[in-house]
Amino acid sequence: MTPVIFLDFDGVLRSFYPSVPTLRDTEGRIIRMSYNPEAVACLNALTRASGAAIVVSSTWRAGGICKTRA
Repeated sequence: MTPVIFLDFDGVLRSFYPSVPTLRDTEGRIIRMSYNPEAVACLNALTRASGAAIVVSSTWRAGGICKTRA
């Protein structure tokens, strides 16, 4: 059975890392977001070591991820 990580982006990958601001286009769609590089590295290591799949457990699943696409 494949391990599963239920992931909420805000507060985990986007934990107060302001050096790369979130950019939006003229219609308010997100173009680029800031992520904490240490948190992303830990998540990458965890998924590589465990073979886990990621399930988005966040309000992002309701449309936020789609809004980040151009």
